[in-house]
Amino acid sequence: MALSENRALVVGISNYPSPIKRLPAVASDVGAIARVLQSRKGLFRRSGTTVLTESKATAAAILASAGQAFSAASSDTVFVYLAGHGQADGGEYYFISHDTDPKDVARTAVPLRSIKKMFDECKSKRVFLWLDCCHSGGIMRPRSGAPENGKAILKRTLEVVQGEGRIIIAACTAEQLAYEDPSIGHGVFTHALLRGLRGEAESHGEVTASSLYDFIDREIGSSRQCPMFFGQTTGRIVLMQQGTRKRAAGGGASVKRAGKKSTGQQVGSSGNWVMLGEQFFDAKRVSQRSDGSIEVAIATRDAIEDAAVRRLKPPNSYGRHQVPFAHRNDAAEVNIESLSSESTSKGHIWTLELKPLESQIGYFTDVTYSEGGRSVTPEDVAEMRTRFILLNERPTTVSSSRAIGRNLWENQVVEQRGEKIVPPIPATFSKLKGKGKWREWARLLAIYLLKATHTVEHVEKLTIGAAAKGAVKVSFRGVRHNRYSNVDPAVIEWEGMCQLEKVR
Repeated sequence: MALSENRALVVGISNYPSPIKRLPAVASDVGAIARVLQSRKGLFRRSGTTVLTESKATAAAILASAGQAFSAASSDTVFVYLAGHGQADGGEYYFISHDTDPKDVARTAVPLRSIKKMFDECKSKRVFLWLDCCHSGGIMRPRSGAPENGKAILKRTLEVVQGEGRIIIAACTAEQLAYEDPSIGHGVFTHALLRGLRGEAESHGEVTASSLYDFIDREIGSSRQCPMFFGQTTGRIVLMQQGTRKRAAGGGASVKRAGKKSTGQQVGSSGNWVMLGEQFFDAKRVSQRSDGSIEVAIATRDAIEDAAVRRLKPPNSYGRHQVPFAHRNDAAEVNIESLSSESTSKGHIWTLELKPLESQIGYFTDVTYSEGGRSVTPEDVAEMRTRFILLNERPTTVSSSRAIGRNLWENQVVEQRGEKIVPPIPATFSKLKGKGKWREWARLLAIYLLKATHTVEHVEKLTIGAAAKGAVKVSFRGVRHNRYSNVDPAVIEWEGMCQLEKVR
C-alpha cells in the first residue's frame, strides 16, 4: 500500500453566518483530527489530506474535494470527516456548508445522497465516512414548515452500503444533538474519536474501523446521543499503527506496548478488559445490540480460564444469572441470558449474552440534606462519593462552611445496599501487589461502583497514574444524571492523589 496515495478529507465549520447557530468546538475538532491522521502512527500524509474549514467549506468545494478523496484506488485507505450542522429538508438530508442559504437549503447545501453516491462508487476496500453533524435544533426549519422524520430520512439515505470494506458512522440520529463540551474544547463525539485514534481503541497494535466504533459507542452511546453504524468490512480497515502488543507470561494479553514500560504510564482506558462478577477477562469482542443487550466474546487458553467463565453461569443455576459488568466507561448489573462456547485449536471462544438491569442499580435519593442549619446538596454528596471511591478520601467538610454529619457520611457516601464500599484502587493494588494489569482492573471496578451507586450517569474521563511513593494520581470527570429537563446536568471534575498504603 503506497502511503502517499491514502486520502483524507477533513471538513468542519464553526463560524456559520447568522442566523445559523455557531459550533465553537468544531474548529478545534478539525485541526486535531487532521494532526492525528498525519502523525507518526497515522496512515495519511499532508499531501494526501485536504482540510476545509469556515469560508473555504463551501458546498462546491466540499463536493469537489469529496470526489477527489473517493476517487482513490482499490489499495488505498480513505477517511472522510464532516463536522457541522445537518438538516432534513424536502425528504432529503443535507450537510450545511458555510454558504448555505437557510431559506433555500435544497439548492445551497451539500446533499448527503451525493456524498453517499461517491462513497458507494469508490474502488477502495477501506473506506471510512464520519458524519459528526446533528439536526440544527430548529435554527433552520423545513421549507414546508412542518417537522420531518429526520431519523428515517438519514437512515434511508445511509443504511444500504454498496460493497464490502466500507463503513459510515453518524454521530447521532437526526432527532439528537451532537453535544459540545467547552471544558475539553471538542465535541463529545469527536473527543472520543480522537482518544480512540490516539490509542485507546487499539486492538493488537492497530486502531481499526471496527475497534474505533466499538470504543466510541461504549464510551458515549446513550439516549442523549446514540451513534449510527452502517456497512461491513472485509478484513481490517486500519487507521493507526500503535505498535505490537505482547503476551504476558502466565496471563492474558499484556497492557505493555513495544518499547515502553507499563509501570511508567498512566492508564486512561481499560482497553478490551471486561469485569464480569468478580472476574476480569480480556474480551475478544464486546457488542451492544439495538435492543440494549450486550454480547461479549471471550477467548480462553486453558482449563483455569474455562472454569472462570463457567462459574459466571453455573449449570445448576436455572434461567438467568445476575452479575456486575463493566467495560471501558460503562457498567451495569446484568443478567447472563445465555452462555455458549466454540472449540478452536487454541482453546475456547465463549459467547455471553447480557441483559442490563437498570432497575436493579442502587442509587441515593436526590434530596438536599440539612443538619444543624447547614445544607448538603445531592451534587455535594455525589462529589464526596467520587472522591471516596477513587481517592480513598474521607473529608471532614463539604466546604469550609458546611460540615458533614456522621449519619450522612455513613449512609449516603460510603455504603451501598447496607455494605461499606471498599475503594478499588488501593484494594486492587494491594491484592495484585502493584503488578501487571492492576490499574485496568481497578479502573473497571471503580467505573462499576460509580455507575451502580448512581453517582454519575456518564464517565467521560478516569485516568490512574503510575504508583510512586505510595500514591497514584487520579483524574476524573463525570456527568450526573439530569434532574431537570431545562437544566444541564451537573459535572464533577477534579484531580487528586490516592494513597495506596491502606483502605480507610
